[in-house]
Amino acid sequence: MRMTSPKVASTTRSAEVQRLFSTYADRAFVFVRPGGNAGDHLIYMGAEKIARQEGLTFSVIGYEEFLANSFDVDTALYLHGGGGYNPIWSGKPIVALERATLHKGVVIQGPQTYWDDLDFLRERIGRVVQRASCERLVMMAREETSYRLLRQAVPESVETILDHDTALNLSDTDLARHPNLDYNFYAIREDKEALPIAAREYTAVWGDPVEIAPGFDAWLSVHASASEIVTNRLHSAILGSIMGIPTTLCPNSYFKNRAVWEYSLRHRGVKWADEVPITSVSRALHQIRPVRWLLSSRWAQKRLRRALGISQ
Repeated sequence: MRMTSPKVASTTRSAEVQRLFSTYADRAFVFVRPGGNAGDHLIYMGAEKIARQEGLTFSVIGYEEFLANSFDVDTALYLHGGGGYNPIWSGKPIVALERATLHKGVVIQGPQTYWDDLDFLRERIGRVVQRASCERLVMMAREETSYRLLRQAVPESVETILDHDTALNLSDTDLARHPNLDYNFYAIREDKEALPIAAREYTAVWGDPVEIAPGFDAWLSVHASASEIVTNRLHSAILGSIMGIPTTLCPNSYFKNRAVWEYSLRHRGVKWADEVPITSVSRALHQIRPVRWLLSSRWAQKRLRRALGISQ
């Protein structure tokens, strides 16, 4: 069964982002999308929803276009938040920040998670922002661990603010509706942020949503049609909370998931599990090598998804 919309959702919206947008509502904004997957698209949608609510005039550009252009001093730059301020991924958000610090007007870095290595942050971020020539530079964190790190990594001249992930400004009415197909979805990442998992849950649909449902519409559908979500992908959990689907969030390879859960998602009814919950039936099946091989094969999982009416 779907949960009712959390009554505390209004307390987990990005109030500080909204305040900043309201402060500069008389300026044209440029919103910079640094790239990413479908979960990042939720972040973009949430911030741009606030912008429309505040009556902003804004344009949206991608990473390459942003690096190739300069902007009038009266233009405010908003760099979308996310989880890219680390040495794991492409580094595009950090390069975008470096380019933004050359802007003479207002620059706002949306709510981010930052890497928990102060030497890295001071070298890659603190050194860059120290040379900033902006009218005002605001850097935001989306959970308390990153906020503490950020305050230690940047000079006092940089304004630091704690606020919620902008995806949490969305409601289920902002997203396409999908029928409840009554399956449990284990949205388990299989990339650089994944932790080892002893077994897999064979009684559920299991897969990395970025891989099995490429594109935002397919990604949204595979989550929204589920009756329950278990995940170690942060924005799979955020989407579950938006759509009122019972959701359990598990750790990724560093503090990000736990920190965002503590600051935002536990107040929205998302549960926390220190490891991916696996039923005793699946643990037993996992010990039988031929069964394990068959049930975990791409062929079997694809057949299961088709049987449940999931087109991906």
